[in-house]
Amino acid sequence: MREKKLSRRERLKAGYCREILDAALELFTANGYHNVTMHQIAMKSEFSIGTLYNFFKNKEDLYHSLVLEKCKEYAGMQFRALQKDADVLERIREFLSNGIRFFLDNTSLIRIFIAETRGESFNLRSKLRNDARRVMNELDEKVASVMREGVQKKIFRRLDPVHLTLALQGLSEAFLFHWMDYPEAFPDGLQADMILDIFTRGSTAQTAAAGPAAGRG
Repeated sequence: MREKKLSRRERLKAGYCREILDAALELFTANGYHNVTMHQIAMKSEFSIGTLYNFFKNKEDLYHSLVLEKCKEYAGMQFRALQKDADVLERIREFLSNGIRFFLDNTSLIRIFIAETRGESFNLRSKLRNDARRVMNELDEKVASVMREGVQKKIFRRLDPVHLTLALQGLSEAFLFHWMDYPEAFPDGLQADMILDIFTRGSTAQTAAAGPAAGRG
């Protein structure tokens, strides 16, 4: 399906919106969500405050757009990795590598999202989490389909693909958040192969010696 060509006015509007979001991201990253005002964002982006309100209802709406955009960026990148014409483990390896790279590139925003959405005063908390969750649910379904393929090809044991998806996510997120807080624990950086090895082979010596043979049920 061909994408609709944007008019000059639409392209100009999209460019303005992009400049505002980039300015907001820089300010949120430096100061945190609650310490930034719409007036500061207007000054940083070099637009009038009225222009900002033409694009966004308020600061919460702007933040919602920014975080949701990042969620869609992440999900799109991961969909492309999982849809590649490659074997199951290679696709999962790229999925993990992408996650590491995304965390590295967006650490500050991720920290803000985690910290700020815990506060009861953050009124957008529920809506933002729900909208982001919808995007991520679609990605979860794609990961599960790759896991199902792995089970069918006897790469993995005969386990529920959803359970395998949860196991991979839990393992990778635990490493990512620990790495984000304690980078010194990973002198060579966090490696996708290490996470994939633990996921496919487990942690017992017997399993490691046997390799990732996995058709056992």
